[in-house]
Amino acid sequence: MLSILRDFFGGCATSGIRYAIWKSLENLDGQLAGDGDIDVLFDPDQRDQVLAYLATHCFIFDSGSASTVGRDVLVYRGFDRASGMFVTLHVHFQCRFGSKTEKESRYAHETEMFRDQLPYQGIMRLRDGHFFAIRLLTVAVRETAEDPYIAEIGRQYLAGLPETDREILDRSIDSYFGCVPATLMADLAAGGAKVLHRYTSKVEAAIDLQEPRHIYASHANDTRKKPSLRFRLAKLRGRGRSKLDRPAAIVITGPDGAGKSTVCDLLLKKFSKIGPTYALYLGRREWRPFNSTLNRMRARPGWSLVLGPIWPLTSTAELLLIALKGWAHVWLGGYVIYDRSLFDNVLKFSGGHGPTGAVARAVSRTCAARHGHLHYFLRADPDIALSRKPPGKYTRDYLIDVERRFREVLPATFRTIDSSELTAEEVCNEIVSDYFKQAVHWAGRP
Repeated sequence: MLSILRDFFGGCATSGIRYAIWKSLENLDGQLAGDGDIDVLFDPDQRDQVLAYLATHCFIFDSGSASTVGRDVLVYRGFDRASGMFVTLHVHFQCRFGSKTEKESRYAHETEMFRDQLPYQGIMRLRDGHFFAIRLLTVAVRETAEDPYIAEIGRQYLAGLPETDREILDRSIDSYFGCVPATLMADLAAGGAKVLHRYTSKVEAAIDLQEPRHIYASHANDTRKKPSLRFRLAKLRGRGRSKLDRPAAIVITGPDGAGKSTVCDLLLKKFSKIGPTYALYLGRREWRPFNSTLNRMRARPGWSLVLGPIWPLTSTAELLLIALKGWAHVWLGGYVIYDRSLFDNVLKFSGGHGPTGAVARAVSRTCAARHGHLHYFLRADPDIALSRKPPGKYTRDYLIDVERRFREVLPATFRTIDSSELTAEEVCNEIVSDYFKQAVHWAGRP
């Protein structure tokens, strides 16, 4: 089981939060290991406590998900730092099923579901009696004849269920299907899910007696969050939506050999799983055509006096345009990973360069102080950093001096991560985990 799930559900028990994991329990082992979503029913009387507890464990509300329906079915996403896996909880305050976008049907036995549970791997799971009953109802109203598990339910019933589970299931079959339970189970064992289509009308009528489905479907559509302007603009650009609606710019800087580029590549892949993500380089690896030409020409004899003073301004202007491009990506709801920061440009022109160098430093420092949401200073032991680079490219004294200069210019907003004894994957997971810890407070809860 993933650490985040063990801690979350263990804490529910000690905090007195009532819950029931109730859907797709045949796949529960995989779900607890991060393979698939987990549907959890909570007591609606504990709504505020549950939402606060989700935030405490850094689960973030996905308001734009098609699976978020009204106030009763909410999608929350978290991140397990140890495994590097994202986790999705479907948080139910009523046991609802049916179409993906409306969940118009309800199994109105939530109080019993909180009571009728079994311990499983340190958590509580719903008893099979309720699980089987909900599965039969779901297939009957959705007419999903391809569900292979229905025949297995019939076979397990005929082979003999524990008395409590049999009583729960028999009661539900009598209430919703209006037939002899043993007969229905024998038909399911032989014919599978398509048998349930004979009972669709009866099941729908029984559900409507408890709560009319069309009324809730209308309510769910009325309360669905409308797409924001930036979401619509992002869609026009052909980019997917952010699953968290908490865009961010993440800035990574530090001396050579600390693993910045590798970590940035991993962050790009990781964040791309939850939203449109871009990687931008704020260094001098490759300039645009104008600055590339200017850079070559200023190295020629005689030209340095003319073009040298211009270079700090033109190169800084290009870096600011890249940063502005990143700001636009974030405004449209995406994530931006910056390899290096604008503070690097402050260091670059710290050795003088005359009045234009001073202007470049001042502008870069001012913009850098307002740039990005999460800031990281990656460093490594000089000997380890040297081992990561081609022999002879850097010296130990050089790396020590560069780190010193960084520490003099970087503000306290930059969190230091020592990558000496960490893999790039571990550093990446630490940063993503840090994002979840902070982003959970960036917007109000539903």
